[in-house]
Amino acid sequence: MAVSEPRANSSAAGLASLSRRATAARAAIMTLLAVQTVLLLLLALGLYSEFSLTFFDFTFWATPMARLLTYLLFAVCTIAVTLWIWRAHANLHAAGLSGLNYSPGWASLSIFVPVANLAVPFLAMRELYNRSHGEPEELAGASVDDANSWWTAWVVAALLNSYLLFAFTLGPVTGIHIVTPPTILSGLILFAAVIEWVAAFFLWRLIGTITAAQKSGTGVGDTFA
Repeated sequence: MAVSEPRANSSAAGLASLSRRATAARAAIMTLLAVQTVLLLLLALGLYSEFSLTFFDFTFWATPMARLLTYLLFAVCTIAVTLWIWRAHANLHAAGLSGLNYSPGWASLSIFVPVANLAVPFLAMRELYNRSHGEPEELAGASVDDANSWWTAWVVAALLNSYLLFAFTLGPVTGIHIVTPPTILSGLILFAAVIEWVAAFFLWRLIGTITAAQKSGTGVGDTFA
């Protein structure tokens, strides 16, 4: 497949941009994973203190601070990953691949659209992975283990955090309190943090493998070779 010089230059620029964005996104995710690991340890210590009746003073200030840092890093990761997703999909479109179902804009911004964000980001990521690895359009929707693990963990964490947010805000807002034993509540918080860690790890892997596939040219033929 012959490629004109302007198109080849555009493809090279797209790959260079993808590489930079992948580096930024993966660095942000790795930082988030490190903070999440610290948070998991703090939450585990806090849960242990409830069972053993041992009091850890530092968990009262360290855990909230770790959570705040986690939220800030999550916002940074969201921006970095969104920019990477847009560029990765844009590269496939620039390569002239047929049968693509998701535009760069829709693939990257669907995570912010209610209802659509339950499925579209996962389906778009699966197509991105398969087409970047050279699969034909008939297999764009083929199962991808890392994508399945990422999205399952993400949805479970989102549901758990939604329940926790509901449980914490219902009382102050309506005066109706959900009675949950503190130990169970702490366990749910810890479990949600573990699932968030798993989701971030598999997303980190996806970004790396998809970026490598596009850079190697295995998924987009001579255009990105």
